[in-house]
Amino acid sequence: MTWDLTIEQKDKFLELMHDMGAHSMFYLNDMKKRLSECGIPVTEDSENDCLLIGGVKVHLAEPEWGKAGIYPPHVLSVVIEHFGIDITSEMTGKGFRFNDRLQQLASHWGLDKTYI
Repeated sequence: MTWDLTIEQKDKFLELMHDMGAHSMFYLNDMKKRLSECGIPVTEDSENDCLLIGGVKVHLAEPEWGKAGIYPPHVLSVVIEHFGIDITSEMTGKGFRFNDRLQQLASHWGLDKTYI
């Protein structure tokens, strides 16, 4: 699978990330399935408890409570880095910063979205 995402796949990815948010963890196989549906090249490396997104490892994150899982902001960072986009945020708070980065990526991709 390539990274030649259609505008629809980009939109679906942004909506997926927004729906998942910056405060939850997701099981490896669930995140893999959802990212694949967006056209993101992803495989599960269950031996190392990580996803390979375009060859970049995204390891399980340990939350303060609950089970370890894939953290959506880490996935968003891998996608932003893959496309070589310089997206930073001065916002404080995980959720605000995450949504600001989603907003900037949407703008870069030419999508009219409102996340902040």
